[in-house]
Amino acid sequence: MSESHVAYNYQNQVSPVNKSLLDQSIEAGQELIDRIDAVVENLINYAGNRDEIASAITDLRKASACYRREVIKILREEKKDV
Repeated sequence: MSESHVAYNYQNQVSPVNKSLLDQSIEAGQELIDRIDAVVENLINYAGNRDEIASAITDLRKASACYRREVIKILREEKKDV
């Protein structure tokens, strides 16, 4: 389970209220990240030594990691406000 999953699950356990737009956005974003990660793994398996595909895969991974960091940052800020 990724760090963002853990942070999000913890947030839901701490304050089980109706899902805010932020919660819905985070869930949708996490689903997107999970799908991107699956595609990345498949591309790695099929890419072999093709540099362009490998570069695109690296870019996807960087985008995924960036999104995760932003989700965690938002959750931490929201937790401080609660």
